[in-house]
Amino acid sequence: MKENYRIADQLRRAVYGEAWHGDAVFELLAGISPEQAAARPPHAAHSIAELTLHIAIWLEAATRRLQSDPALLLNDADWPEPGSWEETRQRLGDATETLLTAIERADLHAAVPGQAYDVYFLLHGVIQHTLYHAGQIALLKRMIPVIQ
Repeated sequence: MKENYRIADQLRRAVYGEAWHGDAVFELLAGISPEQAAARPPHAAHSIAELTLHIAIWLEAATRRLQSDPALLLNDADWPEPGSWEETRQRLGDATETLLTAIERADLHAAVPGQAYDVYFLLHGVIQHTLYHAGQIALLKRMIPVIQ
């Protein structure tokens, strides 16, 4: 199997399911209402909706970087206010699908514009980033009954 397809498979598992570590992002988001997604427990930096949008934005940035756009996210551009919960989840799905397609065509050894690393490093990093925030979503989801 070509390495590009292995990397795409890891992203697919991280977002949609069948990951070895446990629930993927969309599995965690299943059944969460708009009110639950927007809830923020005391001392929490972000809500589930904000984390979901943040993941989508970084998947979009990775796609742009594969297309030779430096995709610099300045002035908190990676933490905007989410729109509707449905739009936020749709944006995550769209960003995932677009990046999956781009990964299959990517030159893993190419330099990433404006960065000191290659595409291989970028793609593994964006998957790690996705899973990091999935863990935060899992913790917040456990807290939702407490914060309603």
